[in-house]
Amino acid sequence: YQSSLELIDEIHSRDKLPVFVGGTMMYFRTLIKGLDTLPGRNDDYRSELEELKKQHGDQYLFEMLASIDSDYAATLNQSDDKRIIRALEVYEGTNKRISEFWLMKREKIINYESINFKIDADRKWIYKNCDLRVDYMFENGVIEEVRHLLNKNYSKNSPIMKAIGVDEITLFLNNDITIDRASELIKFKTHQYAKRQITWINNQMISWNSINTQYSNKIINEIIKKL
Repeated sequence: YQSSLELIDEIHSRDKLPVFVGGTMMYFRTLIKGLDTLPGRNDDYRSELEELKKQHGDQYLFEMLASIDSDYAATLNQSDDKRIIRALEVYEGTNKRISEFWLMKREKIINYESINFKIDADRKWIYKNCDLRVDYMFENGVIEEVRHLLNKNYSKNSPIMKAIGVDEITLFLNNDITIDRASELIKFKTHQYAKRQITWINNQMISWNSINTQYSNKIINEIIKKL
């Protein structure tokens, strides 16, 4: 975040207004509200969790988290081991749910006042665009991209191998499902991912200005009015 602070200061030094557009909402939340006071990594406990997963199956760790912190679990994909393990690790080290840390006072990153906007689009419109994106992926070489990944022999636990679509296209390449079925499953998972993002934004960015439009020219006009 140091580079972000330097960039903000540099833009202000030119009497200009920095505008951040994106992207990963956790970065925005950290930039505006500050850093979480979360405990460090616990490799021993992580090893225990990995062993539990081997013994009891892929969904076991997610079910552990859901029993502890159902609010956070509801925002995650059940196969998102990275975030699931981190949340369990935080609870093990502090006896507090990771969602509780979101409500605690944070270490402030920037001292400037910010005006924040979120786009509140129609759910059906979002899902339609998710489907168009999946169609575009298939039209522009996603099958060859996954084949290339498989040839690299990455661990199945690598983040890239957990990207939406990799498992489904792998099944197609192994002749286990049709290409239409692969596309259908990817679209379904993409809808689920979008739904989790919407839930997270609505829960964590309640005070943000909501722009309920799907048209860029209207969005720009609304933002200019606020500024």
